Amino acid sequence: MALLSTKRVVENVDRQLLQRSHALLDHGVRPSLSAILVEGDPASVTYFHAKRRLAEKLGVAFRGVKLPADASTDDLLQTVRRCSEDPSVHGVFLEMPLPSHVDSLRIRNAVPVAKDIDCVSDAAIGLVLTASSAVPAAGVATHLPATPLAVLELLHAARIPVAGSHAVVVGRSLTVGRPLALLLLAENATVTVCHSRTTDLARYTRWADILCVAAGKPHLIGQDHVRKGAVVIDIGIHATPEGLVGDVDTQALVDHASWVTPVPGGVGALTTRMILANVLRAAELSCGHADSTDDLLARRKERPTS
Repeated sequence: MALLSTKRVVENVDRQLLQRSHALLDHGVRPSLSAILVEGDPASVTYFHAKRRLAEKLGVAFRGVKLPADASTDDLLQTVRRCSEDPSVHGVFLEMPLPSHVDSLRIRNAVPVAKDIDCVSDAAIGLVLTASSAVPAAGVATHLPATPLAVLELLHAARIPVAGSHAVVVGRSLTVGRPLALLLLAENATVTVCHSRTTDLARYTRWADILCVAAGKPHLIGQDHVRKGAVVIDIGIHATPEGLVGDVDTQALVDHASWVTPVPGGVGALTTRMILANVLRAAELSCGHADSTDDLLARRKERPTS
């Protein structure tokens, strides 16, 4: 087994994103991200500050908005609308999960598609269904969800063929599992989706050439779930007394899987960068550079395994 680390991929992505940011600044446009956080969830706070640090590194203005834990639906709606209507803001990001006492559907659907950089609205999710590839259409003010994009970018960077492979996705969330399955289909994989109600999970996961796990359960996947030589993408992350772990028991796959992503150090770092890539794309579209999507996504092609 080899660990499919994102370190080199992240370095390459950072260079490309910084170049795009500088090009926008040369045209008098400062790319800007507005991130909205309802306080109370420690993980959300961590992700909020991670976006701030990366945005500052890549030349993207970060406009963080924090609301108290008891903020109402109306409070959140007003905040989302204020950020969305600001012409200097190119992307609006809602830190999830939202508190259970608010109407999350109304809030998600208040984000306009052009600024919905993680596809949380029904309209944006619907557009993922019609995507013809895992690349945003040139000149169209829509985006693709960050975590699925991170998975696809990592697979391509590692020269792991997607077209013609059998991909199994464990998880069916609106932000990860379902859109990832759709984008893998758009990349010409044959896709099976499993979830918490799947009977005999291992029966299906052992079919996979590429196994993507976003189930939200620590160490759910062990050696019995994985066909020898398969590629395993671990999208889960959990804080435990032993440290951060994923949905996959990585040590159980030694000498069994061909590649497995580590946790931490895997998909998560790329996900944050795909969020910033979507902000930059929105900024490019706003100033008429509709076809300026860089090699990171738009010109990505299937390559044989080296």
